[in-house]
Amino acid sequence: MKNRLFIIVLLVTAALIGALCSCQIKGGPAGSSYENEQETETRKTAELSEYRLSDLQTADSSSAEVMQIMNDLHKAETYKKKEVPDKTETVFGKEYCLRYEWTQNTFKRGHGADMYWNGTEGAFAALWFDEVTGGIVRYTYSPDETPDALTFTGPINEDSTEKDYADYARAVILEYTGVDAREWKYDVDTHVTEPSLIHVYTDEDKTADFKNYTKEDRDFRAEYTFTFYRETDGIRRGDDVKAVIRNDGTVLEFCGELYDKALEPFSGIKLDRNRICSTSDENIPGVLRKKVSCTAIPAEDGLWVEVVIKEKKVGEDGAAGKTEKRYAVKVAEYVE
Repeated sequence: MKNRLFIIVLLVTAALIGALCSCQIKGGPAGSSYENEQETETRKTAELSEYRLSDLQTADSSSAEVMQIMNDLHKAETYKKKEVPDKTETVFGKEYCLRYEWTQNTFKRGHGADMYWNGTEGAFAALWFDEVTGGIVRYTYSPDETPDALTFTGPINEDSTEKDYADYARAVILEYTGVDAREWKYDVDTHVTEPSLIHVYTDEDKTADFKNYTKEDRDFRAEYTFTFYRETDGIRRGDDVKAVIRNDGTVLEFCGELYDKALEPFSGIKLDRNRICSTSDENIPGVLRKKVSCTAIPAEDGLWVEVVIKEKKVGEDGAAGKTEKRYAVKVAEYVE
């Protein structure tokens, strides 16, 4: 029982804190949704001549100012509906008997998504269903334990390449959420849970985004996060389309949400990436690998661009280190 409660806590933490959400428990749906207003007309917007900046030059990404802005961009309201019946759903060939847990509303979505979980001991699964369309928008899975012997799942095998994993991630997202990301760009990040005891890691290996030494070392374990995106003026759209896959092919998570309605009012806004990200793009001595991602986030007060800077370097002890910083720039707002 303690183990199950611990898993529930982890799930809720990942859903709320992992997305930098500021959540309030309420008795009903959020009243700040843009959806009703946009049903009749598109809200007018205007580009800001001077950007509102939460800048790394003046504020650390962990500062109260930056954290508050990030919370506002990703804030959500979580509440419980009454007398919601259980449901069954089959994912990856397994039928789950699911019970309703709570509903979460975000501005980007414009309404709620109902979270259900299987509520049993051992392997834990949760699914989020769009309360308007009824379709799956997110799935998370926590296996009972990592098997000692590596057994491949789905189309993945010991010869699978980064492309194979990416193609599988796209196929899973399309099958279960209906989002077709086959022509989209992607980022991949590797979380090594059990490093190889055979492979000799080079500096290039340590800073690589994708690492897979399964073929030479069957004890190697890793999880790959594939984030798919489209761009406008060199800046990503703030959709939520991703999959997390273990190196044995087990899918731990997938998401497929498009925020077309929330982004529609800003379709005429020209996004100037150079103004927003030029400082972030500069190289820093000692950093072997640097990635800067700029993502357009629709919020209640207008359009923001969230900038995430990831740096990788190898220290004097030979260990690979990673840092992540972020800030946000307000580029447009609603007008009467």
